[in-house]
Amino acid sequence: MGRLSASARRWSAVRRLRGGADSEVDEGLYSRQLYVLGHKAQRSLSASAILLIGLSGLGAEVSKNLVLAGVGSLDVHDPTPATLTDLSSSFLLQNDDLGFARGKKAAERLAPLNPYVRVRSLDALGPQSDETAESSQTQATNHWPPSSEPDPRLDGYTVVVAVDRPHAELLSLSAACRRSGCRLVACDSRGVFGRVFCDFGEEFTVDDVDGETPKSALLEHVGEDEFADVSCVPEQPHGLEDGDTVRFEEVDGMEPLCAEGKTFQVTVRSRHVVTIGDTRGLGTYNGGGRMVQVKQPRVLKFQSFEEALKSPGILDNGMDSPKRLRTIHACFACADAVIPHPATQPVLSEPILNQDEAAAALHGAIEMSNLVPEGRIVSSIVDDFAGGAGGALSPMAAFLGGVAAQEVIKACTHRYTPLEQFLYVDASSCLPTPRPTA
Repeated sequence: MGRLSASARRWSAVRRLRGGADSEVDEGLYSRQLYVLGHKAQRSLSASAILLIGLSGLGAEVSKNLVLAGVGSLDVHDPTPATLTDLSSSFLLQNDDLGFARGKKAAERLAPLNPYVRVRSLDALGPQSDETAESSQTQATNHWPPSSEPDPRLDGYTVVVAVDRPHAELLSLSAACRRSGCRLVACDSRGVFGRVFCDFGEEFTVDDVDGETPKSALLEHVGEDEFADVSCVPEQPHGLEDGDTVRFEEVDGMEPLCAEGKTFQVTVRSRHVVTIGDTRGLGTYNGGGRMVQVKQPRVLKFQSFEEALKSPGILDNGMDSPKRLRTIHACFACADAVIPHPATQPVLSEPILNQDEAAAALHGAIEMSNLVPEGRIVSSIVDDFAGGAGGALSPMAAFLGGVAAQEVIKACTHRYTPLEQFLYVDASSCLPTPRPTA
């Protein structure tokens, strides 16, 4: 991150006095969160630096959640002028803010939520001190020029959060984050549809994939064979899966089996029996002992936003068919070409298409994109998406803001498995039948 500025050093000293990340975790403040994350993960979170671009209603929810979770620092940036529409979904904005940049007063309204988190509103993105930040001129954020070098504007950030940003900006920002070693979490809300996307780079190690306590079981028998079976007592199923790693403790007669650092990969045969491999020469089982799961780190490979658009990994939500999810994916990818994006709509002078025209234009753009196989576009999804794409709903912002903030926490702590890579939310069942017309 480079050498800390004088103000950053002062802030670090204040945090130590308050019991922040530079010393011990404030167990009184974070008591409930510590049950889920643990002290190590909370310290990692407290040492993280987050850049959030886009303070729509969804951006307000994400930023609030990150401050309450206890990230180390949060820089927010959004020069978009606030409109009446923003007031309906963002608790960070008030009537007096209309016409001013949405990020202008974010810091003073977010900072009181957690005294351990340093919150700043940036008028411009780029290397700057606290003293020069206030005098910097507003700078466009949708220009991340192609380069082979890291982008200095992202220097020192752990995660970049892009909220309700135009499609073209996400393409260039994803590439810039990869060059700079930042993880990217992008989230969008368009009417009753939502999207969360994660790009944590070429290699991302998850230290604990599920956060669960390692499984253990008392032993009934350990065989001596090239492919030895291990049986657990009937009252205690092992709860393991194929490929899990285990170690053994206090096995009478098979002390070498319990040697420090010795582990085995299991193949599950039943709820009480696993195969662990060769145990010949490790002694004869006399009784007792326990089998304990050894959590293994998992290395994940992520695609850039551009690559993931073409071959998306979409989380199966158990409610929507793959055809519907793929159609929503294409709607988000193509919407900016035919429907004004909420982030840029206040400055548009061209008339907006009516609902039928927007639906027809979006349908045509999806067909041209080849993102959905021919004949598998769900027309009702396209119509609903086009009809409400310019709207922002507080319930959608609250839900998506929670999911996106959770992904940021995963990126900072390496705890729990992150999204791989898209999550789509379809709340079109909330719309009345028949649909209202303009």
